[in-house]
Amino acid sequence: MSSRECAVAHRPLGSGVLHAKGQPLSSIVMINNSNPQGTGFAGASYTGMSEEVASETIFFPLIKHRHNDRTTVFSIQNASEAANNVTAIFRVNGSEYVKSYSNIQPFTSLLVTPADAGVPGGFGQVGSLTVTGSQPLAGTSLEYMHAAAVVENLQASTAFTPADFDDTLFCPLVRSGHTSKGLTSGVQVQNVSGATQTVEYTYAPVGGGAKIKRTRSISPGASATFYSPTEGVPKGSLGAVTLKGSEDIVAVVNERGTLPEGRVLQTTYACFGKQSTSNEILIPLYKEFYKGNTTGIQVQNVSGTGQVATIELEYQVSGPGGSSG
Repeated sequence: MSSRECAVAHRPLGSGVLHAKGQPLSSIVMINNSNPQGTGFAGASYTGMSEEVASETIFFPLIKHRHNDRTTVFSIQNASEAANNVTAIFRVNGSEYVKSYSNIQPFTSLLVTPADAGVPGGFGQVGSLTVTGSQPLAGTSLEYMHAAAVVENLQASTAFTPADFDDTLFCPLVRSGHTSKGLTSGVQVQNVSGATQTVEYTYAPVGGGAKIKRTRSISPGASATFYSPTEGVPKGSLGAVTLKGSEDIVAVVNERGTLPEGRVLQTTYACFGKQSTSNEILIPLYKEFYKGNTTGIQVQNVSGTGQVATIELEYQVSGPGGSSG
């Protein structure tokens, strides 16, 4: 068995590598509760990272440590054939907390937590993480309920690398107290450049109306939060956000809501760089009342020309014999 092959077993933590001879791949990884009692509702997904974009420095705009009883942990994978020395730098409220690891073996992973680096726990312990290696790295973040015996929700996101950097980002779905579930979004922006910069946040509601603009000054490697109610986004509003910096930035959107029975809903997605936009978008997973799950698609017009965009959706429904349009 080579260093790029692996055996699958029932273990609490691991990593893997996908191969296809002569063919390109893309992947979505699903994580969910799987305890013997069949309880818990947690589930999340993240995109796999290709070897071409793995980098010696990776970035996570959002970390929490017992903030509102939520904590983020990070799975960092050595994406190379050689042993890797790794350093994690957490930036929280203007302070840095550092943890180093040595001799991480090829294609294996380690779990990094804010507590490992000495980040204090409590309300307001929100920040960013930068991880550097002597070899290329891949990584994911998992935000979970810190004290729950069986977690009800989970948020996952893939690390950012230089392939994701841009000075303009688009976040297609941002809400404030939307629907009876009270769905509300926070946009977390990380400065991945080498100099302090001012980032502009512009909220545009669905259906038109007045836009909301806010700015934050962000130090290198640090992050800032644009929370919808705090930024003045009206309750019940649904829209999109554009982020503009003078240098490179990355960002994620965190959203929270509550079901009538009191169960909390949480989700995370990564905002899109200007250079990654296209007039054709592929959506690898869509559900319509499949085992109780339904997917909504939110599309943002990023042309910047002031022209109305006409959108056409084509659905491919999977079945035993393949797909049908």
